[in-house]
Amino acid sequence: NQLSGTIPPAIFDIPNLSTLYLSSNNFNGSVPENYGQNPRLKLIYLHGNSLTGTLPTIDVRFFDELWIHNNNITGEVSDSFCSWNDGGDDDDDSDGGSGDFKFTADCAPSGGGAPKIRCSCCTQCYV
Repeated sequence: NQLSGTIPPAIFDIPNLSTLYLSSNNFNGSVPENYGQNPRLKLIYLHGNSLTGTLPTIDVRFFDELWIHNNNITGEVSDSFCSWNDGGDDDDDSDGGSGDFKFTADCAPSGGGAPKIRCSCCTQCYV
């Protein structure tokens, strides 16, 4: 696909949406503030676009995967965002997630400089 423009916030409100795969398109603008409010949405793939701004802080306990690498998102992922990460030992599914949350971001240093995103809870870092 070569979808472009901003990601419409209403897409995150689709009641039975469990997977949102919008990667490798030409989306720009920031990640909508409501991206983490749908409790059925478990997998979000936004990598490979031209998204900018900072990642809005949400409660990610219900997520299984969030991929935001290969964008222009910057800043620091807050400690409250990372609070779900208890070392990966939460396998009881009592909170609705699998317990093995995967979070990818551009958190690796680039060319000796600082990473685009500072994150203590990323499971995989990209340049």
